[in-house]
Amino acid sequence: MKIVDQLAQIAESSVLSALSSNVKKDDIFEFQEHEFSGVKSVVMLVGYVSHNIEDGSCIAVLNPDESIKEAIRPNVGYNSGILKEIFAQKCDALVQVWVDAYKPKKDRLSILTKYASRKRTA
Repeated sequence: MKIVDQLAQIAESSVLSALSSNVKKDDIFEFQEHEFSGVKSVVMLVGYVSHNIEDGSCIAVLNPDESIKEAIRPNVGYNSGILKEIFAQKCDALVQVWVDAYKPKKDRLSILTKYASRKRTA
C-alpha cells in the first residue's frame, strides 16, 4: 500500500474517531506515531468535523519539519496549491481528505490533495 493511501486511512480514522467521541470537540490537532515500511514516523493530523452534519476534513502530514508544525490550523479550509506551497520539501508526504461519515464505507472518503516529496523518502 502506498504511503499516501496509508495516510488517507489514518486521516479518515481520525475524522471518524472525532465524530464518534463523547467529547463534542470540532477540531483535530494531534501527533501520532506510526510505522511505515518498518520505520517509526510521526504523523501530524490537522482538521475539523461537524457533528451536526457528520462530516469533516483532515490533513495528515508525514514527518513534518519543526518549522512548519505551526503553519496550519484546524477549522481553516486549505486548497491544494496552498498546502503544497506550505509543505514543499518540508515533509515526506501529505494527504488531505474529506469524510462523509453518513455515507456507506465505499463512498465516504474523498482525497482532495496528495503530495509526496521528491527529495525525501517516505
